[in-house]
Amino acid sequence: MRHVQTRFRAPLAASLATLALAGTAEAQCPDAFPLQNYSAGQQQACPCFVPGEQAGATFQAPESHYPIEITRVRITYGSVFGGSGQSLEEAIHLYEGGLPNPGAPIFSLPAPVLTDGFVNEFDISIIPGSKVIQSGPFTVALEYFSQSAGSAFAPAVVLDSNGCQAGKNPTFVIPGGWTDGCALGISGDWEIQVVYRRALCASPGSISLSAGGAQSYVLSAGSDRAGEIYWIVGSATGTSPGLTGSGVTLPLNYDVYMQFTLDLPNLWIANSLNFLDAQGQSTASLTFPAAFDPTLAGLQLHHAYVVLDTAPITPIFASNAQPLTLVP
Repeated sequence: MRHVQTRFRAPLAASLATLALAGTAEAQCPDAFPLQNYSAGQQQACPCFVPGEQAGATFQAPESHYPIEITRVRITYGSVFGGSGQSLEEAIHLYEGGLPNPGAPIFSLPAPVLTDGFVNEFDISIIPGSKVIQSGPFTVALEYFSQSAGSAFAPAVVLDSNGCQAGKNPTFVIPGGWTDGCALGISGDWEIQVVYRRALCASPGSISLSAGGAQSYVLSAGSDRAGEIYWIVGSATGTSPGLTGSGVTLPLNYDVYMQFTLDLPNLWIANSLNFLDAQGQSTASLTFPAAFDPTLAGLQLHHAYVVLDTAPITPIFASNAQPLTLVP
């Protein structure tokens, strides 16, 4: 890697027992959360790479969001003057770790084509393979097939100009391997973004006991879990320490409400026990009728799901927990 930088232009149980299920509500909740490790500012090109080297960015989502599924990657790619057209690169890689070594890729998009002077977006949600990250930090990197080193006008991943943040720019160089980009002398951060969705998303966050309403759920366990059985359960006593078995931690505490959700699959929560579709997804909903028990006002419930292997029945994946507050 040549280090050349140039400017870039461009009583709960008793109350619940009286409740009959209303219908399945349409699932509507946000599933797009962008992350970036750079800030705004004058952009700079870095025509400093040889084939096989990588420019990467390390990300950290809020802890309560994990596990998450990466759905899109955005890479700002450009040259000094722009207009050099399109370039075929080796791959976009997703890693479960950060520096000093992100590890082996858990997902790769081969042969991405990037256009000079643009933020290039790649929708990887439709590509087979697991893009699920259990915890942060994690890394996304572009591996080069083209060579920009030696040509001051060649396109490459762009840097911002607001300083290099230590630990956030993993860069694979030949020779040397993974290195903090700041140690290589880059003066900014690689302009790479990701968009992700949580394994479980829920909306709205509260329901009025007097007016009634529904909380809708969208499940996204990853395409590698397509066809597996999932089970949504709840807790009225919080998410910590949760329940751990077979190396999987469900972020819910066992209590009378959890037993209630276990005893009434697909009745209390519509579609709470079913099979994930071909994309590893599903929807469900929990409905409260109007004029429900007002003594429950202020109670916060949490819901999450596990994915189960059937031979034998063993948890193999657990989602994040989503809160539901009951208000007057």
